[in-house]
Amino acid sequence: RPCDLLSFERQGHLLVRNALSPAAIPFAAIDALYEDRELESYEQKVRVLLGDRVLHELREQISTTGDVGARKLKRSLRRALGRLPESSVPFMQIFNLWRDDARVFELLCSAALAGTAAQLLGAQRSDRLRLYQDSLFVKRVGDGPTHWHSDLAMAPLDTNAFVTAWIPLQPVPPLEEGGSALCFAGGSHRDVALPFWHGDPRECDDLSGRGYAGVG
Repeated sequence: RPCDLLSFERQGHLLVRNALSPAAIPFAAIDALYEDRELESYEQKVRVLLGDRVLHELREQISTTGDVGARKLKRSLRRALGRLPESSVPFMQIFNLWRDDARVFELLCSAALAGTAAQLLGAQRSDRLRLYQDSLFVKRVGDGPTHWHSDLAMAPLDTNAFVTAWIPLQPVPPLEEGGSALCFAGGSHRDVALPFWHGDPRECDDLSGRGYAGVG
């Protein structure tokens, strides 16, 4: 609808209810992929929070290979993350599940996702949409908060024609009941002055004076 396109342009986000039926989401396949690649998620988090050197040293300490070595390495990585200050780990994640399961790729290419993204970007029939990546976020009990950020600022792309689709894979309770729903700072995508005057937005504790419209 034109009003939705206008809202997306002004606010930088749009809630689309019932865009996907439960049958369209390969829940079992996604669960299986995370179970198979959980070690990868621990390695990624250690690399981000502790650095490549620490990850390399922890790998070097494991002499066994195969499944036994993988389990030992995962325990070692978990202990390393556990020594960080409380709430340092915001979530676990793995990337590009579509490369391992055709059902995920089919979901990403569906009219509900790719088609909606094309409409929001104002794409013409002759235009091509490109998939940058998919990512599975696992928010565990006790994980810390995710700081304010802009996805586009972290993507190596020289374009503003970029859409992120967020799909909750299970019901998310409200904040007052312990939930951790996604929150948007409406209009922040137009705030080009923020990083110029205040540096990294993730380091700004109070953005209340920026005039954003917070939406959970």
